[in-house]
Amino acid sequence: MQDGGNAGFLSTQDDLAGSTTASHENGHGLVYRNESNTVDTAHTISGQDEKTAPSIMTARGAKVNSKWSDKSGKMNPNTRRVNNADVNNMLRNVRFTKSGKGQIGRTTNTIYTENGAKKTN
Repeated sequence: MQDGGNAGFLSTQDDLAGSTTASHENGHGLVYRNESNTVDTAHTISGQDEKTAPSIMTARGAKVNSKWSDKSGKMNPNTRRVNNADVNNMLRNVRFTKSGKGQIGRTTNTIYTENGAKKTN
């Protein structure tokens, strides 16, 4: 997904029906930012203990507690969950007008081809 935008590309080979990948990618489009406990500003590090599932924004392949990992020891995307911190981080920079309207992210006119490349005119 385009960071902070409404355009993106999801591969149908990415187990979209059986994992949290689509929700994770939507987080990028919602300008997800988490300045604390991060790999970078768009991915969290969570799922380090048995009680707390990895955040929806934990990067695929992150090292997590064995309860949340696959056989290789990396995070199983099916175990990610949206938590309160995720919601707060996604809404952190939203500014509302006097009429109560707010905007998350930005609208773009980016169009992608079936292979994920940006389409040119």
